[in-house]
Amino acid sequence: VLPLRTMLTFACQMLDRLEAVHSMGFVHRDLKPANFAVERGRDWNMLYLLDFGLAKEFRVPESQAHIPRTKVERLIGTPVFASTNALLGWEQSRRDDIQSLGYVVAYLLRGNLPWQHLTGQSQEERNRKIVAEKLHTNASELLVGHPEEFAILLEHGFKLDFEETPR
Repeated sequence: VLPLRTMLTFACQMLDRLEAVHSMGFVHRDLKPANFAVERGRDWNMLYLLDFGLAKEFRVPESQAHIPRTKVERLIGTPVFASTNALLGWEQSRRDDIQSLGYVVAYLLRGNLPWQHLTGQSQEERNRKIVAEKLHTNASELLVGHPEEFAILLEHGFKLDFEETPR
């Protein structure tokens, strides 16, 4: 659990890093606490976004049109932090990164997420349980006791359309 002041600083930087990735035409698709790092030493408060191994262009290079919303064969990313749409088998876009970032922030503020220890006889069963729990968990309830702006961030990810630019 991070102190509120630290979390406010980090959340702003997380959004800035994600906006930079999106401005280059990519979605990260695997936001999780382990993919953020803090520089040690003089700039200890500088946050970095890491691991672009699952990143994908969300614009068609030739036309710059947004990729279409399609079903995918399997989940890309980490189920605990993945968006509900990703867990339901949909192609990811910027909205999914925003929702995942909301879950990362909630985790860093709370120290846990309600679905993090769910199990299943297969990964698919576990993913179904996780998405069911996420769909039944209100952002305000998840972030109760914390500034409402954190819940607003997560709700924003839920409300965005597939091709919509986060604001």
